[in-house]
This record gives sequence, structure tokens and C-alpha cells, in this order.
Amino acid sequence: MPCYTTKSSNPKFSYRNAIFDNISPDGGLFLPYIVDMLPEKYLTSLKDKSIQEIAFDLCWFFLKEELDKHTILTLAERAFSFDSPLVYLDEHLAILELFHGPTYAFKDFGARFLSELMQSFKPDKKEVKILVATSGDTGGAVASGFYNKPGFSVYILYPDGKVSPFQLRQIQQYQNNIHCFPVKGTFDDCQQYVKKALSDQRLHSTYSMSTANSINVARLMAQAVYYFRAVAQLNSQTQASFYIPSGNLGNVSSCLLAANLGLPMREVHICQNINNPMSSYLMSGKYFSRNAVPTLSNAMDVGNPNNIDRVIHYIGSTWNNQNKKLTGHTISDRVTKETIVQCQEKFDYLLDPHTAVAAASTIKNKGPETKIILGTAHWVKFKDQFSFYDKFSEPHAFPAPSLPLTPIIRYVHKYEDFYNILTEV
Repeated sequence: MPCYTTKSSNPKFSYRNAIFDNISPDGGLFLPYIVDMLPEKYLTSLKDKSIQEIAFDLCWFFLKEELDKHTILTLAERAFSFDSPLVYLDEHLAILELFHGPTYAFKDFGARFLSELMQSFKPDKKEVKILVATSGDTGGAVASGFYNKPGFSVYILYPDGKVSPFQLRQIQQYQNNIHCFPVKGTFDDCQQYVKKALSDQRLHSTYSMSTANSINVARLMAQAVYYFRAVAQLNSQTQASFYIPSGNLGNVSSCLLAANLGLPMREVHICQNINNPMSSYLMSGKYFSRNAVPTLSNAMDVGNPNNIDRVIHYIGSTWNNQNKKLTGHTISDRVTKETIVQCQEKFDYLLDPHTAVAAASTIKNKGPETKIILGTAHWVKFKDQFSFYDKFSEPHAFPAPSLPLTPIIRYVHKYEDFYNILTEV
């Protein structure tokens, strides 16, 4: 399936090129060029399909012009080796658990799929440098997905002191082809350095580079799978609304991609903490980036989301012409913590701080439809960070690293530091 960009409707890019290039020459983000939606007959057959079967179907829909059926089948089986169960809290409220992968976060779906797809597409034996900015979960998921993958070397930037101890342990436990570096700044600084490196002609003249962040169009396709899987598990035929904890807006972009493929949904709710540029835009029509501030839901502390152009492209280019099914919510840390306690007391279900932001947003909507909250991470990842989790026991411990933790020997203070790392390591 060819790709076009958020700045040009001309579908002149191959999917293969799009996943390695990430940003088009015109500066836009890639999107798959969808001519026909999935047939109604397919949508009614979802209830009989496993997540691997759905993954194969969507991959075949997107990639059949570039990969053979056996490769796509193998890719789907390897990347989607764990499920995303829909757990009902009551008749009209459910959690889509996306944390059953190796690093307990929804990022495992996109990271594992991307590593398998890139390996299938890799054109030659030249090493590809994978650049990653993480606010917490992406780093561990990408490290896990690309660990010891031949032909790939991964460089992870994370904001120093702004990820949980559990998340940091996940990032640091890999060595060999995985390299991680703390940044003296915010996630937005990490993101800026990665984007600058990807467009730096000095680097491009010598190295092959790509990213595993959500600007990579392959991440959108992988994450669209679990929206279809969610609908497949609904107890009733009524359309559901999705409540999505949102920082960099990649998960929202995946949801809107699924809607464009024909997946029925009633509403899409963008749920943010006080770092809320998209929610503010939906309320006021005014978009502006801001400096991110630390919150309980640290993976969503993004003041300038990468995927804003994709979301605006999907919902309408002007505020007064936008998709009315899209709603924004802003949730404070106080309400986030209260929601964690209330959900545990009422449903005996423990939320992580990000999922709690989405759960709190459901209270603002009294509609009769099924409300699906995206459970983007397991609460145990934040147990060491917040004392209010102390009274709860871990359902299972994350396995100890098989290798010593990678020592942090380089800090990134400015872009030139990252440039030097990429040319030296």
C-alpha cells in the first residue's frame, strides 16, 4: 500500500520507504493511502478472530504488494504473540488491557512489530541506527524488541530523573546493540534531538538511520490492530467509545486510522494530564506547544506532540470543521490519584496513573454506550515511584535482568552531544 503525507495527498511513497525514512522530504508525516475501507463482511467476522488473525488480515491489507503471505504470517505471529483482553468492570465500562507484552506497556505491540517488519524489509547488510526518544515506556519496549537483532543498533534518549525506577531498569538491562543516554531536560528535548538527527545531512551522508517513535507509520498500523481486537470482544452489538490516555498522540492516530479503515466507533476521547495541548485545541480552537511539567502520568508529559499533524489531518484541517466525535479531557494529578483509589474500592481493579487519566474522563460522559478505557501500562511499573501503591502486592514480578545494568557514562546536554554519540559509538 502506498503512503502519502500530511502535507501532500500524492501517494508516491512505498510503505518500505516510509518506515525507514519516517519524515517525508516535504516535512510531513506518512500515512497509508486507503482507497477502500475493509468490507462490512469482514467487520462482522471479527468476533471469531484472534489477535494474530486480525494482525495478519490488516498486515495483508497494507503489505500484500510488498511482502509475500508467508512473511506476513510469520510477522503477525511473532509480533502479536500476546493478547489484548477486554476486561469488563461493569455492564458498560471495560478496560482494554494492553500490558501483557514483555515490558508491560502498549508500546510492546508497535516496537515488536516494527523490529520484525524492518528486518523483513531491510535492503542490505548496512547497519541501521534506530533513534528513540522516550518518556518512559517506549524505551524499554524498543530495547526489548530490537535486542540482538542483527543489523540494528538502538540509541535511546530519556529525560534524566523523569522516568520511573522500573522503567529505567527496563531500559538499562540491555547491552550489545542497545545504548541509552539520559538527557538533561524534558522528553520534548529528547524528541527534538531525535528529529534533528533524522534530518541532519551530515549524518545521512554516512549512516542509515530511522526511529521507533510513533512518527514511524508502522507503529500506527500495529496499534490499529488492538482497536479491532477490542471491538471483537464486545459483549453487545452497540458501538463503543474509546478513552485514550494521550501524550504524543500516536495511540490516537492509530485509533483514527482504524476508524478510516471502517471500524465502527461512537466517539474518541483524548485524555490528557495538565500537559494538554490537544485537549486545549479541541476546547478552544487554539493550538500551541508548551513546556511540559512533571505529573503522576509521566509518559504523557509531552508539551509538543509529534503526531499533532496526523490527528488534525484526520479530524479536519480547521477547528470549526473538525470531527465532532472527537473530544478532549484534562485530568489533574489529584483526580488521577482519587480515580486509582475509587476504582480499586469499587471494582477491585488497580490502575496505573496513565490509565487512571482515561478512567477519570469516562465520568464526564453519561452516555449508554460501552466505554473502553485503554489500559496502556501495568501499575507495577510505577510501584517504586508512588507510595500509594505500597499496600498492594505485585501480581508477578518483572524478571531480573539476565545481564548487568548498563552503566550510564554519557549525558546529553545539547544536540551536539547526541551527534557526537552517533558518530562515535
